[in-house]
Amino acid sequence: MQDTAVEKALREVAKVRAIREMQMARRAEMQKRAAAIMNRPPAYVLKKYGGQQLALGLDTGASAKPSAH
Repeated sequence: MQDTAVEKALREVAKVRAIREMQMARRAEMQKRAAAIMNRPPAYVLKKYGGQQLALGLDTGASAKPSAH
């Protein structure tokens, strides 16, 4: 009876260890993908204007004018 309990416990330990190894591999892959994304230059910088950030001009424009309706 004691041998079966030990065997069952060892099977559970092996199962949990396998799950943990899969999670660690998945985490390493996610970190690798995140690092690859962070090392890329931003896609939204417009090179047409010398790579400068454009002003949004939120104070001017149609949305800032009072509506006549």
